[in-house]
Amino acid sequence: MTIYPGITTTNRNWRDRIKEVKKSGLTEISFFPTCLKASERQESYDLLIKAGIKKIPFIHLRTDMDADEINYLINQFKTKVFNIHTIGAHKMDYNLSAFSSMIYIENQAHRFADNELKSYAGICIDFSHLENARLNKMTIYDYFMDLIGRYPCGCAHVNAIKNKPINKTIWHYDYHKYDNLSDFDYLAKYKDLIPNIVALELENSISEQLKAKDYIEKLITA
Repeated sequence: MTIYPGITTTNRNWRDRIKEVKKSGLTEISFFPTCLKASERQESYDLLIKAGIKKIPFIHLRTDMDADEINYLINQFKTKVFNIHTIGAHKMDYNLSAFSSMIYIENQAHRFADNELKSYAGICIDFSHLENARLNKMTIYDYFMDLIGRYPCGCAHVNAIKNKPINKTIWHYDYHKYDNLSDFDYLAKYKDLIPNIVALELENSISEQLKAKDYIEKLITA
């Protein structure tokens, strides 16, 4: 199992994170261009190359990424796996069947479309979404646990789980930023499900993510 620090784009500080990557000397990361349009993505790729990134084994696909862009990522960054959201909630703009053996569908708050999993490589487990569903006693938790037991899980996201919900209207315990390393203690109950490729989907600094990486590695191998 390898845990990769990640660059997220949800809070728009991704350029600063890439600068931190360069200072850290890292050559491999995961990448979540979730909030980047095509022109920004190309800028991000150029900056990542200049920062010394040689490999991005795991990338979160956007619905507007076409085959040319995906082939670029595979060739330039040696990307091995991608994840997407279920087309039941986020329909892809392009047909990605040529890459189906590399694409895993992420569990969120929605059931997958009928027979959707059969068209892709399997499930990308977002453990914080899964734990959030458990804490909220949502039926979607049992639905996903059943699927995880029956389909391949080739990659995973890890976020923080808070002791109290961040948003009391929709009761979110899952969060893209950790304050205490204990925010990852929930992973102990899922350690038998953790796949070989794990991405930290965190807004924290790279140095903080490296601390989280060490903590999680010790936690799940205890």
